[in-house]
Amino acid sequence: MIDPARAAPAPESPSIGELLAFERLLAELSAGFVNLSTASVDDAITDALRRIVGLLDVDRANLIGFAPRTGESYLTHSWTVDAFASAAPRSVSLDFPWAMQRLQAGHPIVFSRLDELPAEAAADEATWRRIGVKANLTVPMTVGGRIEGAIALASFRRERHWPEELVSRLRILADVFGNALAYKRARESLDSAMKFEQLVSEMLAALLTTDRAEDRDRVIETGLRDMALILGTERATLWERIGSSPEFRKTHRWLAAGVPVPPDQAGGVAIPWISAQIVAGSVVRFASYADLPPEAAADLPALRALGVRSLVIVPLTIAGAVVRALSFATVHEERDWPEALVPRIALLGEVLGSVLARDEALRREQEAKAQAAHATRVGAMGAFAASLAHELTQPLAASLANAETGARLLAAPEPDLDELRATLADIVADERRAGDLVQKLRRFLRRGEVERGELDLREVLEDVLQLVRREAEARGVRLRLEIAEALPKVVGDRVQLQQVVLNLLSNAIDAVAAGDRSTREVAVLAGRCGDGVSVEVWDSGAGMDAETLARIFQPFFTTKPKGMGLGLSISRTIVEAHGGTLSAHSAPGEGFTFRIELPLRPSRHTA
Repeated sequence: MIDPARAAPAPESPSIGELLAFERLLAELSAGFVNLSTASVDDAITDALRRIVGLLDVDRANLIGFAPRTGESYLTHSWTVDAFASAAPRSVSLDFPWAMQRLQAGHPIVFSRLDELPAEAAADEATWRRIGVKANLTVPMTVGGRIEGAIALASFRRERHWPEELVSRLRILADVFGNALAYKRARESLDSAMKFEQLVSEMLAALLTTDRAEDRDRVIETGLRDMALILGTERATLWERIGSSPEFRKTHRWLAAGVPVPPDQAGGVAIPWISAQIVAGSVVRFASYADLPPEAAADLPALRALGVRSLVIVPLTIAGAVVRALSFATVHEERDWPEALVPRIALLGEVLGSVLARDEALRREQEAKAQAAHATRVGAMGAFAASLAHELTQPLAASLANAETGARLLAAPEPDLDELRATLADIVADERRAGDLVQKLRRFLRRGEVERGELDLREVLEDVLQLVRREAEARGVRLRLEIAEALPKVVGDRVQLQQVVLNLLSNAIDAVAAGDRSTREVAVLAGRCGDGVSVEVWDSGAGMDAETLARIFQPFFTTKPKGMGLGLSISRTIVEAHGGTLSAHSAPGEGFTFRIELPLRPSRHTA
C-alpha cells in the first residue's frame, strides 16, 4: 500500500514486555465485554481506547462504523490525550474518501509519515494535515465475515513506525470491539422487538376495549409516538387512501417537538414513484436520497420540501386492496431501516388497519340498520293510515264544531261569556290533541341519532297502542293493555322501543285477523322481571310450529306473502343494543308470545 522507497526506516520491534502487556489488555477487554449490559458497552469501549492510547504511547484512538445499507462512515467513539482537542462523533466519509474505500475493501491504512501516502489519497492527506496527524494505523473491524468499521490510532507529536506484530494484534482488538458492538446491536434489536411487540399488544388491547372514537384516536396517536421513539424517528403518520386514487390523507400523526408540520395530504403527482409503489403494495424505505432509484428523481423536490431525510412506508391492505399506509420519517439525520424492522412496522400497521376497518364496518352496518329500521317504520305506518286519519279527524272535526259554536255565541245580542270560554277551551284541547299526535308521528318516522333517556314504559306502550287501535278494530281484533303498578323507568331510545313494540303488535294483529277463531285478542303485558322489566305481546292466533319458530328472527325469513323478513331481525338488534333480550314462545293451537326483557340500566358497552 505504501511505496517502500518513501517508507521510513523501521526501528526495532516491540519488546517482549510490551507485547505481553498488549496481550494482557486484549484478554482483559475480551473478558470484560462478555457480561456487559447494552447500556455499558459504549462507556467500556471509550475506556478501552483510553487504555490503548496509554499503553501504545499514541495520541488518539478512534472507532469508526460503517452504515450497513449506505456504507456511510461515522466516527462513533474516540479518546484523545489531554494535550490535543477531542474528536466529536460525526460522519467522516467526505474527509477520508480514499481511506474509507480501502477499509471497506478490507485493507489497513498504515503510514509512518504523511509523504508515504499515494497521490490518490490527496483529499485524505489534506484532512490529516489539518488535524495534525503525523502517523496513522487503521485496521478494518470484521464481524461475522463482514467489515463493519475500523479502529484507528493516530500520532500527533511525532512520526512513528508501526511494527507488524502491533498491526496483527490490533486486528484482534478490532475484532473484540466488533463483537462487543455486534452484541450490543443484537441485544438492542431484541429489546426493541420485545418493546415493539409489547406496545402492539397493549395498543390492540386498548383499542378493543375503547368505546369512544376520541379515546381511540388518543390511543392510536400515543402508540405512534411510542413507536417513533423506539425507532428514533421524528414523524409517525397513519394515512388513509382517498378512494382508488394514488392520493393519501392523514388520519393520525405524531411529530417530535420542533419538527415542521407537513401537509395533511400526500401522494399523487408530488411523489409519483413512491405513490405508485405504495398503491402496488410495495414497502418503500430509504436511509438517504442515494438509496432511491433513478426513476424516483421526480419525488426528490417534494421530499426536500417536506424535510424528509430518511423514510419507511408500509402499505396496509384489506381484501387485496391498499387502503392505508403507515410511515415513519426523520428530518434531522439519516436513519437506516434494517430488514428485520419492516415486519414489525407492518404488524403495527395491520393492527391499526384492522381496528379502523372494523370501526368503519360497524359504522356502515349501523348506517344500514338505521336505514332499514327507518324504512320499516315508514312501511308500518302505511298499514295504519286509516287509523291515523281517524285519530286526526276526530280532534279536527271537534275543533271545527266548537269554532262554529263560538261564532254563533258571538253573534248573539248578549253572548254567554262563560259558554264561550268553555268552547274556546275545548278548541285548544282538541288542537293540542291533534298536535301531540302529529309530533309523536314525526318522532316515530324521523331518521336520526339514537337519543337515550329515562322512559315511562306506560307512556311508550300507550302511544303505540293509540297508533294501532283503529286498525285492530277494523279487523275485529280486541286490544288489551295490562301494566303493573309502580313500574320503574327504563333507559333507552323512545322511538326505537316504540318501533319494536309496533312491529310485534303488527305481527300479532296479522296472526289473529288471519284465523277463524271466535276469540280475536292481542294483549300487551308489562311488569317487573328480576333486575329489569318485561313486555309481552300475546295473541290468540293459531300459533307456530317449532321449525318455523326457530327461524323467525333470521334476516329475510318471513311467513307473509309480501313481507321483507327484516322487522323481527331489526327488532331483536334494537333490544340487544339496549342490553336486553327478545324471545318468542309458541305451539300450534296455543297462540303466540313475544317477550322483551330490558335492564333498568344498560351496560356502557351496549350501543
